[in-house]
Amino acid sequence: MKTTLNLPDALFDALKRAAATEKRTVTSIVEEALRQRLSSAQRYAGKPLQLPTWNGKSADGYLVDIADREALWATMDESA
Repeated sequence: MKTTLNLPDALFDALKRAAATEKRTVTSIVEEALRQRLSSAQRYAGKPLQLPTWNGKSADGYLVDIADREALWATMDESA
């Protein structure tokens, strides 16, 4: 199927460079990205993300320091 996408110039330029570097078509890269995005969306569909909250004591015995990106991502992965 053919379609038209409106992309920012900088994004499209980066896409074309990636395609040339990888010796692939722009279409194949866009298709791969969409498949990955839709696959992850289905995996998390209907599962609201629940992080521990602070109410004087932590519900799960730990707190998440949002300034610690690795700890935050690890906690998010655990609750998925």
